[in-house]
Amino acid sequence: MFTRDADLARLAFDSWENGTLRDYAAEHVHPDLEFHDAPELPDAQVVHGREASLARMDSFMEQLGRFSIPVCEVSERAHGVFVRVAPSSRAPSGVTIDWEVFCVMRFREGLMVEIRNYFDRETALAEADVDRSVAQR
Repeated sequence: MFTRDADLARLAFDSWENGTLRDYAAEHVHPDLEFHDAPELPDAQVVHGREASLARMDSFMEQLGRFSIPVCEVSERAHGVFVRVAPSSRAPSGVTIDWEVFCVMRFREGLMVEIRNYFDRETALAEADVDRSVAQR
């Protein structure tokens, strides 16, 4: 059984790789998940809900083709799990796309409640270590 948030984060990407993301989501993703696109994307969105987030991933696949998301680094930080992944795909146009994405995933009681994606490592690390309770005072 997975208990550490880092294990649950890694399992999410493993589930993507082996085609069982929806099974993972049913068991480990909160129904009110908050999914943030990388802010650098031209049509960046914040999507609310597990099903809407899965639909957003489906839309990425429509644009980019089926892509791999190998995990390169995972670390539990003060306020989230920092994950560095290196997605790659062959777009329907035939162009190969390789990039890095830095994710901050937050879990509560074994369920993913938020995922924020970034193209900038330092921004993601700052997000993972931010103490929002102090910042909001």
